[in-house]
Amino acid sequence: MQKPVGFCGLGKLGLPLAVALSKKHPILGWDAKPELRQKRIYEHRELGLMGFDDFQQHLDAADLTFAGSVKELVEKSEIIFVAVQTPHGSEYEGVTRVPETRADFDYAYLRQAVKEIVECMFGLEAPITFPNKIIVVVSTVLPGTMRREILPIINELREGILKASLVYNPAFPAMGTCMDDFLNPEFVLLGGNDEIALAKMEVFYHDFYNSRRTYGKLVPIKKMSIESAELVKTSYNCWVSAKI
Repeated sequence: MQKPVGFCGLGKLGLPLAVALSKKHPILGWDAKPELRQKRIYEHRELGLMGFDDFQQHLDAADLTFAGSVKELVEKSEIIFVAVQTPHGSEYEGVTRVPETRADFDYAYLRQAVKEIVECMFGLEAPITFPNKIIVVVSTVLPGTMRREILPIINELREGILKASLVYNPAFPAMGTCMDDFLNPEFVLLGGNDEIALAKMEVFYHDFYNSRRTYGKLVPIKKMSIESAELVKTSYNCWVSAKI
């Protein structure tokens, strides 16, 4: 029986991505908000495949179940995607003039999600056989964030029986077409310093897309360092904003 892929964060971004991944893998979902740990009438604007059909029908049919706890999510999943919010301050909403002072995103939700996942790994009785659990961060961050905020949490895992690896895998969807954008990407971006984890995620995505074609070409998978991936994500977002 195929092990489920874990998905932490089932909000406006996370749920459509989890539904997209469920086209190939069983998904075990978790969110800190109990009301999100169920299939529900999706209240946000989200179109289906090719931007035409109804997302709700894909949600209803998705191979998506929900963990009763973070511990269950960790125990049953070997790859755990984390797609929690990294909000900015209200004064940086993008409509009014940007303040003279600059501020980073708020990473409190991301730190807490990874911390809870890591703490549950300490309590696992059986050895991890993957050999590593892979924590895949999807959330948007600025360059340097993974090394400063997230890697120290993951490195708390003791060497030996229990071990986890970090891969930064930012998504590039537009709100409203998240599922279709994920299923038909320009490219897949993987950032990491663990070559084994990067190779496993490369195989994961090659298998997931299985010769899906974007603009007549196979979906390219770009592997690089975590910092380079953070910079690519930030630069891509800035370029899109500049075009708009």
